[in-house]
Amino acid sequence: MKPAKFQSIEDYLTAQDATKQETLRSVIGSILAEFPELESKISWNVPTIHRGGKYVAGVCA
Repeated sequence: MKPAKFQSIEDYLTAQDATKQETLRSVIGSILAEFPELESKISWNVPTIHRGGKYVAGVCA
């Protein structure tokens, strides 16, 4: 079976169980709150953080 292809961070998060969703939302939210110049998007089929179009970090469950 082929893994799901996520179109957005929300798609990725809703595919996770409640604990993983809560943890990832908290981590991503904390990073973006502290560094508002960063953006989050799906890359390599996982949530990633970017600055000026360049990859900074990825998070996954």
